[in-house]
Amino acid sequence: MTRDEIETTVMSVFSIILKQDFDAGTAITRDDTACWDSLKHMEIFFSLEDELGIEFSDEELSALDSVSKIIDCAEAKHAT
Repeated sequence: MTRDEIETTVMSVFSIILKQDFDAGTAITRDDTACWDSLKHMEIFFSLEDELGIEFSDEELSALDSVSKIIDCAEAKHAT
Protein backbone atom coordinates (compact mmCIF):
# COMPACT_ATOMS: atom_id res chain seq x y z
CA MET A 1 0.00 0.00 0.00
CA THR A 2 1.43 3.38 -0.98
CA ARG A 3 1.58 6.45 1.23
CA ASP A 4 -1.08 8.12 -0.96
CA GLU A 5 -3.41 5.13 -0.55
CA ILE A 6 -2.84 5.14 3.20
CA GLU A 7 -3.53 8.88 3.39
CA THR A 8 -6.72 8.52 1.34
CA THR A 9 -7.93 5.74 3.62
CA VAL A 10 -7.07 7.65 6.80
CA MET A 11 -8.81 10.80 5.58
CA SER A 12 -11.88 8.78 4.57
CA VAL A 13 -12.08 7.13 8.00
CA PHE A 14 -11.72 10.50 9.73
CA SER A 15 -14.46 12.02 7.56
CA ILE A 16 -16.84 9.15 8.30
CA ILE A 17 -16.16 8.84 12.04
CA LEU A 18 -15.95 12.56 12.80
CA LYS A 19 -18.74 13.44 10.34
CA GLN A 20 -16.73 16.22 8.70
CA ASP A 21 -15.18 16.56 5.27
CA PHE A 22 -11.39 16.43 5.35
CA ASP A 23 -9.26 16.85 2.25
CA ALA A 24 -5.96 15.10 1.68
CA GLY A 25 -3.15 17.11 3.20
CA THR A 26 -5.34 18.63 5.91
CA ALA A 27 -3.45 18.89 9.19
CA ILE A 28 -5.68 17.31 11.82
CA THR A 29 -4.62 16.96 15.44
CA ARG A 30 -6.54 15.70 18.42
CA ASP A 31 -5.93 18.96 20.30
CA ASP A 32 -7.37 21.06 17.46
CA THR A 33 -10.38 18.85 16.69
CA ALA A 34 -13.05 19.10 19.39
CA CYS A 35 -15.08 16.14 18.13
CA TRP A 36 -12.02 13.82 18.32
CA ASP A 37 -12.70 12.58 21.85
CA SER A 38 -11.59 9.32 23.47
CA LEU A 39 -14.52 7.32 22.10
CA LYS A 40 -13.97 8.63 18.57
CA HIS A 41 -10.26 7.91 18.98
CA MET A 42 -11.00 4.21 19.52
CA GLU A 43 -13.54 4.13 16.67
CA ILE A 44 -10.97 5.69 14.33
CA PHE A 45 -8.31 3.13 15.20
CA PHE A 46 -10.64 0.11 15.01
CA SER A 47 -11.71 1.29 11.56
CA LEU A 48 -8.15 1.97 10.45
CA GLU A 49 -7.01 -1.47 11.59
CA ASP A 50 -9.78 -3.04 9.49
CA GLU A 51 -9.26 -0.82 6.46
CA LEU A 52 -5.46 -0.97 6.45
CA GLY A 53 -5.02 -4.54 7.64
CA ILE A 54 -2.66 -3.58 10.47
CA GLU A 55 -2.72 -3.48 14.27
CA PHE A 56 -1.71 -0.62 16.53
CA SER A 57 -0.13 -1.28 19.92
CA ASP A 58 -1.44 0.32 23.11
CA GLU A 59 1.59 2.62 23.14
CA GLU A 60 0.89 3.70 19.57
CA LEU A 61 -2.77 4.34 20.34
CA SER A 62 -1.85 6.83 23.04
CA ALA A 63 0.92 8.50 21.01
CA LEU A 64 -0.84 8.84 17.65
CA ASP A 65 -2.63 12.15 18.07
CA SER A 66 -2.42 13.57 14.55
CA VAL A 67 -3.19 12.41 11.05
CA SER A 68 0.43 12.83 9.98
CA LYS A 69 1.66 10.57 12.82
CA ILE A 70 -0.99 7.98 11.97
CA ILE A 71 -0.01 7.98 8.29
CA ASP A 72 3.70 7.68 9.16
CA CYS A 73 3.03 4.77 11.52
CA ALA A 74 0.76 2.95 9.06
CA GLU A 75 3.28 3.43 6.27
CA ALA A 76 6.05 1.97 8.46
CA LYS A 77 3.86 -1.04 9.28
CA HIS A 78 3.20 -1.67 5.59
CA ALA A 79 6.91 -1.43 4.82
CA THR A 80 7.72 -4.42 7.03
